[in-house]
Amino acid sequence: MAIHERLYSRLAVPPRSRATLPALAISRYGTRYATRGVFRKLVLFASFAPAVIMSFGLYFIAQNEESVLSIVAQMGMGHYASIAEVPAEKAYQALSTVLWTLLVWQGWFATLLTPLVGAPQIADDMRSHAFEVYLARPISRWDYFLGKLFVIMRPLLLIMVAPVLIVLGMAHGFLEGTFSNTWTLYPRALVAILAWATVNSIVILGISSMGKSARYASVIWFVVTVGTFIVGSILLEATQNSVFDLVSYNHCLFAVVINVIDLRPVIDLDLPILDIDRGLGPSLTVLGGLCALSTWLVMRRLRAGRLP
Repeated sequence: MAIHERLYSRLAVPPRSRATLPALAISRYGTRYATRGVFRKLVLFASFAPAVIMSFGLYFIAQNEESVLSIVAQMGMGHYASIAEVPAEKAYQALSTVLWTLLVWQGWFATLLTPLVGAPQIADDMRSHAFEVYLARPISRWDYFLGKLFVIMRPLLLIMVAPVLIVLGMAHGFLEGTFSNTWTLYPRALVAILAWATVNSIVILGISSMGKSARYASVIWFVVTVGTFIVGSILLEATQNSVFDLVSYNHCLFAVVINVIDLRPVIDLDLPILDIDRGLGPSLTVLGGLCALSTWLVMRRLRAGRLP
């Protein structure tokens, strides 16, 4: 995907000028192309379906306080005369479960959208010889890398942040008195989403730099995500050893989200992570290694293309 012609003029300035921010210029115009296409738009719209469904569910439940309290009792959280009497720990427990369920759905939409947006980023530049254009402008390898990274992260953050704000906002609007006990879910969710979107974006850029075919990059992406998820799930079921969740890319991301939002589920969610108390260390090591490898692949490709 070549840079839009309007981008040429934005980049035609002295190399050391900070006012132009080449990475943001690449991102701004690259995003216009990244979100084109009927299927991409369909995925973007469909990604809001879980949030809409959950919001309606929260609305109908919240219409009758007795129904809410009945559900609380059925979950084994105790019997209370009003929602305001539900302890802070229990309220956080319930909403963190709702948040986790939503993030799992949004994560799979992100898995589908990532190759649609990210696979062509470097592969198409190599195929169309767009590096020759970049070489004629004051763009460094890191300008290029960050610009492409922002192109991918924008739609990923959109389909993950907006639904979370919708659902948590609805929950706090309908379930009065719960905000003071659960407001920390907002910053926790944003940190988890930012980490998720960043890792996805870096990894798909590394895959995209491996060849000139976006389809080839998409196939590798689904092997890394869906393929390792299936293998990891089978090994977990067969061995009941939680170390095998590190085989799965998505399991590692799930572990990060679980620990960041401090998930304390009120029901059996059939979590793929058998040991959610293990902490962030092992999963971050695996994801950090993938990000480092992907960054090296991109930089190697850019050196071969002779970007300064």
